[in-house]
Amino acid sequence: MPKAKAAALKALELDNTLADAHYHLGVLAFWYDWDWITAETEMKRAIELDPSYTMYGLYLAAMGRHEEAVRAQEMTQRRFPLDLQFSMDLAGVYLSAGRLDQAIDEARKTSELDPNYWGAYQELGLAYERKKQFPEAIAALEKARSLDNNPSVLGYLGFVYAAAGKKAEAQRVLDQLKGLSKQRHVPPYSIAIIYAGLNDKDQAFEWLNKAYDDRSFFIALLKVETTLDNLRPDPRFKELLKRANLPE
Repeated sequence: MPKAKAAALKALELDNTLADAHYHLGVLAFWYDWDWITAETEMKRAIELDPSYTMYGLYLAAMGRHEEAVRAQEMTQRRFPLDLQFSMDLAGVYLSAGRLDQAIDEARKTSELDPNYWGAYQELGLAYERKKQFPEAIAALEKARSLDNNPSVLGYLGFVYAAAGKKAEAQRVLDQLKGLSKQRHVPPYSIAIIYAGLNDKDQAFEWLNKAYDDRSFFIALLKVETTLDNLRPDPRFKELLKRANLPE
């Protein structure tokens, strides 16, 4: 990431009108540096130079500016109606804004664009979890896992099992992730959210702190991540937000 930042800055020295360089500086500031002012400034500059750069909605959602985020992401979706990532992102923006029925509808539309796209089922499962429709949430996340058994899906599946009161199933997923971490990188965040679902707050914060040290891109979403709602009243959560330069 530091090398990427240096390269983007060098590109702008050569030509300050390069939208791509501004965009990548904004992305790096958002996901890695947690420099929110630079993230917004550079993303907006990139869009001014080339409207096809479209991550601004996610930034607004992460800042808790939900209505602005919805408008920005809906505009992106209208411009790129067949893009799976943008459609999934819109479902996620609806989810963080509390628009659960719209999140479900958008996730379903995404799955209709490509029935084999795991991300659509992940967002669908998280929206159903918010509505306490646990059988539907589990079914959607199991579908996502059947399509791509990646650590992100496993973490969210374990969380939903825990939220549904299926502690044994959640523990099995937790053990699977820890075993997998001996073979490949597993984001500590994926383990943290399962502990959050199990209401084991000490372990949840231990793994969230590991995610912070790991410069996990999930940290950028702390302010709005629905899986962490039961941790928000804890002073340790406020301290973590402060360390990541995020407003409470």
